[in-house]
Amino acid sequence: QQQQQQRQQQQRLDNNNNTKNTNGNGGSNIGTIGSQMHSAIQPILDTLQIHPSQLVRCLLAALPPGVTIPVHHDTGEWVKHTHRIHVPIIVPDATRVLFRCGLTEPTLDRVDCTPGHVFEMNNQAKHAVT
Repeated sequence: QQQQQQRQQQQRLDNNNNTKNTNGNGGSNIGTIGSQMHSAIQPILDTLQIHPSQLVRCLLAALPPGVTIPVHHDTGEWVKHTHRIHVPIIVPDATRVLFRCGLTEPTLDRVDCTPGHVFEMNNQAKHAVT
């Protein structure tokens, strides 16, 4: 029974690490998206000297034009133990993106959001996007 529980736990981990999409022919491409994502981010991890075992989460986020994320700081136990790496991918006009970060609201500095620019952000600090 312990082996069965271990297999089930591994299956849950595998399912969390892979996206299941149908291929249009009734079949599925389990792991295809996960493999492609891994291949796409590996050069970034290599550059930052981050071992895959250190990666907790990888999130692709889209911020629609005109949306604002007000000044805030993140809280929670996870903030003390993780680093947030940001890599703008598709930015039609980086001059129109105002990503700011700093210890206090008056000291917020602009962060370059040119596609491909890799930056680490302390989420315990104040930050905002407009």
